[in-house]
Amino acid sequence: MGTTSSNGVFGAPAAAARLGVTKELIARYCRQGRIAGAALVSGVWVIPAGGLNRFVKEHKKFKPGRPPQVKK
Repeated sequence: MGTTSSNGVFGAPAAAARLGVTKELIARYCRQGRIAGAALVSGVWVIPAGGLNRFVKEHKKFKPGRPPQVKK
């Protein structure tokens, strides 16, 4: 499930590639409920395209990692 299939779902690796993050981070977001409609099926995260698109739209300035430190 590395790419989108004809029914409009992503696997974690394909979603990670689209966002430029690791599949582990995508799995964390799915566990936290941050990606709408994501479901764990037989140990594989299944992410609907609509839920992933909504997540991307809500996080346009999405940059994983720590925020930059403010210099004093």
